[in-house]
Amino acid sequence: MSNVPYQQLVQSRREIRLIILEDVDSAASWPNTADSPLRCEMITTSLDLYKVPLSNYPAHGVNKLRNALARYFLDDQPFSKEFFAVSYVWGDPAAVCEIEINGTAANIGASLYAALNSIRNNTRFRVLWVDALCINQSDREEKSWQVQQMAAIYSRARATISWLGPPSEDSKLALETLTELDKKTSRLFWTIQHAKEGGRPPSKIKNLTLQIAGDSSRWNAIVNMCARPYWSRIWIFQEMACAQNKYFLCGDCIVRDIDRPIALLFAWQVTQEETGRNLLGPQCFSMVDAVQTFRFHGDFPADAPFYIRPGTLHEILLKLGILNTIEMRDKIYAPLGVATDRDELGIVPDYSKNLDLIFIETACALLRAGCLGVLVSASSQEKTLQLPSWVPDWSTNINGDFGRAYRADKDHSQRSLTLKAISPRSDHVTLDGYVVGKITWIHDACSVTVLDSLGDESDTSPTFADWLNQFEAAMASTNGQEGSDRRPKSGYNTPESAIAELLGAVGGPRPVWSLLANPYLRAYKALKSAKSLRSLLQDLENDVSHPEDPQLMNYIKQVRQILETGSRPYLIDSGAMGLTWKDKDSLDDLVVLIPGASVPCVLRPVGREGITISSSSSSSSSTSQPSDHYQLVGATYVHGIMDGEFFNNKKSNNGNTRQVQSFTLY
Repeated sequence: MSNVPYQQLVQSRREIRLIILEDVDSAASWPNTADSPLRCEMITTSLDLYKVPLSNYPAHGVNKLRNALARYFLDDQPFSKEFFAVSYVWGDPAAVCEIEINGTAANIGASLYAALNSIRNNTRFRVLWVDALCINQSDREEKSWQVQQMAAIYSRARATISWLGPPSEDSKLALETLTELDKKTSRLFWTIQHAKEGGRPPSKIKNLTLQIAGDSSRWNAIVNMCARPYWSRIWIFQEMACAQNKYFLCGDCIVRDIDRPIALLFAWQVTQEETGRNLLGPQCFSMVDAVQTFRFHGDFPADAPFYIRPGTLHEILLKLGILNTIEMRDKIYAPLGVATDRDELGIVPDYSKNLDLIFIETACALLRAGCLGVLVSASSQEKTLQLPSWVPDWSTNINGDFGRAYRADKDHSQRSLTLKAISPRSDHVTLDGYVVGKITWIHDACSVTVLDSLGDESDTSPTFADWLNQFEAAMASTNGQEGSDRRPKSGYNTPESAIAELLGAVGGPRPVWSLLANPYLRAYKALKSAKSLRSLLQDLENDVSHPEDPQLMNYIKQVRQILETGSRPYLIDSGAMGLTWKDKDSLDDLVVLIPGASVPCVLRPVGREGITISSSSSSSSSTSQPSDHYQLVGATYVHGIMDGEFFNNKKSNNGNTRQVQSFTLY
């Protein structure tokens, strides 16, 4: 911030700055106290003063602490008065207002000015930590090490004050509704993850959410509250997840813990299929889901499920990929401060580095730590940066759901020597893997016309049944009979039954009804009789003579969801069949199981020509041959090996013992 009178901070003492807001001068002649100028004092203190209350130190410890922290004495007492951390959206950098700091006029953002003004006028909180003021934003060295301790700052603050912005015509109604819902459900436990897994809400939560959803004024007020920019900023996650206590301030209205009732409404929304009402925003969903899942201050419910815990960097990145930041480096640095593996990864915030280098170093660090999920992340997105194929572009959204339901590697991991050989900064990486097979046939993507046609009898265009028949014919002509790797777990040997299982099993673990004989074949035959998926769903919904079959409906909706993304069925020379991720794979690509990755990957052989290796990079394997160089094309689904079945058979189809190979990815 311009003209702020900064004094140098000492990193070894973990120094931070705080501001102390001055109260409104009651003697001033301002017509409205809310319009009176903002004044504050800026002081320097140590974060270590807030680790343990001074009274808890033994006598000799107090003296030792006084000597070490003599710089912070005010009237012979160290300044350790509790402080409050402010969480807000920076807003338009061109919109500035004036504040007086230690008697010197300085400019701050209009959003921060409004937040401080509301805090002064509506609360008794005066000692504050505010990132824009308390960190010298023009000093990159200071910013880098201050960012590393922001999680500690927010966790040691007495509370976090979240500034949601100025009031709107329905903001008060939204806050009142959320506060009421929180009071009535404070003793109940139901999470977004519960809802994702099909869990039913407690009856009280269900009834209360239905009442809110049925009141359009209250529901739309909450929709508007969840659409505020505050929920879209990636730094907000750390600030909320580390908070001991949370206050939310909107205009002149202050409430507590509204993230909890918002999470309940999101969990309820997950269970609903109707699209008639406005939906709560996806960015707010991502935020409260992450805050609810990852806890960093130890107040775990006694009956909390296993997934409520502190998270690793990769886990948090997947949750927060949809959130925004002005500084793209913060896509990594914002969640890094609270990641449980931050020390092991050894990533140090450095705002002088280029963005692509930060993403490469992050991928290398994660792989060295054994996090092979990086490969799945890198292959589940459309990149905007020029990065190696195995490096995720964290500046764009990543589909974090694919792969979570599978364990194709069957808990196999990379050899420790392989991981140790990964360079901290390189454009290539060498990993262990097992060849599943080479792609020998790929079906065309199912066209939108086939998916969405209403099934007009006069329409002579190809039907969905035609598309399925082509798949069956390819399977029949491959070998005339299925190979052992290709045979579905159910044991059916016809192409029809195999395809039925392929399309039904991609969604993850089998449903209960799949324990019945040939669970998917009846649904598959219904698919073949349809002009299109859309027309089949319409026929089922309009058929009042038979009760709706939820199993059949779910199967058809799942098939539609898979195919409308552009996924294409394929066959490989080992006899297995699979589905591509979108439209990336091609003939002669290799399907490889990389230990540590939950799903198989498709690799494309590349020659050394045209590959530029950075002068700063070092080869991670001196034994790799030119033919061992590949690009990561994408993660993939291979039927019959997604639960580790590949490793049950020690030998491949040709009778040779399966052997681990080295694959160098660029």
